[in-house]
Amino acid sequence: MKKRHVKTTTPWSEIGVFMKNIGAGKAKNSENFLEYVFNMPMSVTKLYDYLSKAVAKYAKNDVSEYVFQNEDDALFDKSCSAIDIILRHLKELDLGTEKVLWCYLDTDKKAVVHFINKKGWYAEVYFLSQMEASFIHLVEDEAGHKTFIPVLFTNNISKQKDKVGVTGGICLQDYLPRTKYDFLSKKHGSKKDNNPEKATQKIRTKDNVDSL
Repeated sequence: MKKRHVKTTTPWSEIGVFMKNIGAGKAKNSENFLEYVFNMPMSVTKLYDYLSKAVAKYAKNDVSEYVFQNEDDALFDKSCSAIDIILRHLKELDLGTEKVLWCYLDTDKKAVVHFINKKGWYAEVYFLSQMEASFIHLVEDEAGHKTFIPVLFTNNISKQKDKVGVTGGICLQDYLPRTKYDFLSKKHGSKKDNNPEKATQKIRTKDNVDSL
């Protein structure tokens, strides 16, 4: 699965009020997509169809690219997108090769991923951010496999980090030492002295040395 398999992404702020009105049980009191999906008494397959119909009826805009950019800001290395990392591990869960359910997105630990089984797997994701917002990705691959990924951007994910710590602190995406070295080298090399006064002092010092 690649992020092109994300059919659409919708903000809770746009359709949350409608979702609560048509929800069932505890879902009616939900404040974001993570709570809503978790509390809806449906399998992943039925939930996908239910969410698709609600999004088609109430949502006005697809905000996928905007959300992708904010998700990728949580990564140490953006050469692989956050959504692709999550989708890859969802596929491994479907194949039975993935076991850990609470994980960090990558080694920067700015996002926590929780895999949930409701007669089928989906992932909920908590991103450390100054933005307070919730979105849902609807996903479908070439084979017709459907799932969804509710995400929450918030300034505090300490409770979720504690749960990752209990299960071993696994990162879904790790990096080779060479990748880390290249990244840090580029980051260090991008720093420039933009202070004109310091630059002038360096020139004067060089002139003084040359005149000796």
